[in-house]
Amino acid sequence: MTAALTLPGPELGLAFGQALGLALLLGGTFARRHWPGQLPLGVPALGLALLALGGLGAAAWTLVQFGALTPADLCSYLLEEPAGRALLLALVGGLALLAAEAGRWRWPLLLLPAGVLLYGLGVQGHAALGGLSTTAMQMLHLAAMSVWLGGVLALALGPAQPREQLDRMTVPALLCLLLLAFTGSYAALVNGGSLATLLSSAYGAVLAGKLTLVLAAVSARRLAAPAASPCPAAPPGPAAGTGAVAAGAAGVHLAGRDGAACSSALTF
Repeated sequence: MTAALTLPGPELGLAFGQALGLALLLGGTFARRHWPGQLPLGVPALGLALLALGGLGAAAWTLVQFGALTPADLCSYLLEEPAGRALLLALVGGLALLAAEAGRWRWPLLLLPAGVLLYGLGVQGHAALGGLSTTAMQMLHLAAMSVWLGGVLALALGPAQPREQLDRMTVPALLCLLLLAFTGSYAALVNGGSLATLLSSAYGAVLAGKLTLVLAAVSARRLAAPAASPCPAAPPGPAAGTGAVAAGAAGVHLAGRDGAACSSALTF
C-alpha cells in the first residue's frame, strides 16, 4: 500500500517566501557588488522582509498546530526552541548583512553576517537532524542558489550589460551549478533514503519541481537561441564564447563590443 502524496500548502508557501527572500538578500548583495549600480538597495531590503515574514509565518503556523498562538507563545518559541533560535540567528545575520551592504563595507567584512545568515537557515528543517556535515551542505546549497538567482535577477532586471561584464559571471555561474547539483544530490540521498520514498513524499515532489524548473530554464535557452539575433563575434581568445553561460530562463539585451545591442537568453 503506497502512502498518499500530501503537499502542505501553508508550509510550502512560507518556505518559498523564505527561499525567495534569501535569494533577494544574499544574491542581490552579491550582484550589487559584482555589478555596481545594477540593482538598488531595495532588492536586498525586500529580501530581508520576505525572509522575516516567511520565517515568522512558519513559526506561527507551527504554533497554530498545537493550539497556541499568543505573543507570549511566539516569544517562548523563538527564545527557547532550537528552530526558533535558529530563525532569530538568521534574521540577525540578514539584518547585519543588509546594514553592511548599505554602509558599503569591504567584501571580507560581509562574509561574517552572510555566514551567520546561512548557518541560521542551515540548521533548520531536515538539516538539523544530520549533524555538521548536513548543515554545511545545506549552507553551500543555499549560498549557491542565492548567488545564481541574484545573477539572474541582475541581468534580467538591471540595465544592459556589455559582453565583457557578462563573461565575468562564467566562473561563478559554473561553480554555483556544480554546487547545486552536488549538494542537492547529497540532500536527496540523506533525506529521501530511496527512490520509492522520494516519489511518495512531499520532499520528493518539491525536489522534482526544482529539477523541472532547471530543465525548463535549459530548454528555454535552447529554444530561444535559434530565434535570437546574431551577436557580434567575440575576438579569438580564452574568453571567447564564455558569455553563453549567462544565458537561459529570461531574455536580456547585451551590448556588443561595437556598441550594438543584441538579444540573448539568460543561462546564468
